[in-house]
Amino acid sequence: MKFLCGSIILTFLSFLSYSQSSYSSSQGGTVNYKITDQQAPHPSLVLNFDFVDMDFGVKNIDGASLNLGLRGYVLATDQTGIDYSFQKSWLTGNLSGSNVDYELGGHFLLSDNIKNKNTKIILDYDISKNYNGPRTTETISSTTIFIPAERRILRGVRGGLIGKSGPIGVNDIEGVISADATLNSTGIYAGVIQKSLINVFAEVTGRGIMYNSSGRDISFDVMYFPSQTFNIDDSEGIELTSNIIENELDGGSLGWRIVYTQYQIEKKTKTGKRFGMTQQYEFGVKPYQGFYFGASLGLTLIKMHKGPLF
Repeated sequence: MKFLCGSIILTFLSFLSYSQSSYSSSQGGTVNYKITDQQAPHPSLVLNFDFVDMDFGVKNIDGASLNLGLRGYVLATDQTGIDYSFQKSWLTGNLSGSNVDYELGGHFLLSDNIKNKNTKIILDYDISKNYNGPRTTETISSTTIFIPAERRILRGVRGGLIGKSGPIGVNDIEGVISADATLNSTGIYAGVIQKSLINVFAEVTGRGIMYNSSGRDISFDVMYFPSQTFNIDDSEGIELTSNIIENELDGGSLGWRIVYTQYQIEKKTKTGKRFGMTQQYEFGVKPYQGFYFGASLGLTLIKMHKGPLF
């Protein structure tokens, strides 16, 4: 079991970074540029597809999983939106169970301001490999410039429903030799959110149009799970109930989390890219999982600019 869980974590980390790689960045010196556009759009519909998503709880090793997922939002009005998220596992630490996470909620924006901040634009980058016997090192270097540009900052509140169904380890309970259990939890979340929209295009002498464009959301939520039940498949014939598991594992019903999301916001006609990379990182505390970490990598499939639904 520990080997399988370790494999899950290592498999995901391989998507996040190059093994034994180093990164260096240098500024482009004196560079002439002219900003051609810095108006950041707020897409009315964003759909992100996560081709790899990891969920890992410190107190629930059996629940570690690699998932596929969809997440994003739909604007109902200029100030309100519907948030959604769904993940389904394709590999879990407990081979007999699967993991499903889902959320459906909304947000209400209280402010929409423009701030001027130094914004990094990558002019070029290079990846070089050095071979030393069985070891390979990679160096990623880039040339960047920082230019003062507008950044659109939106702040508000959010909340909604949250649910999970996935494996949970019960072998630490006295007298249990081999039992598989699934935790089914349903609750609510409420918190604050800040959206930072960057959309800077500059004509750089000798390089043409270069840009930095993305949406970056950060939120803090408090979670409450009033409904938590367990399904037990006990091959040893030991009778377990939800109450016994709750008493032994002492999971509680409250939790919190911090979520950071980056996604694409500009149309293909300006960036030349139909899709773009998206990532999400989540850290916090959940009942029966303790401290947990989640991370996702994927593609922004849709970024619609047709205005709110209403």
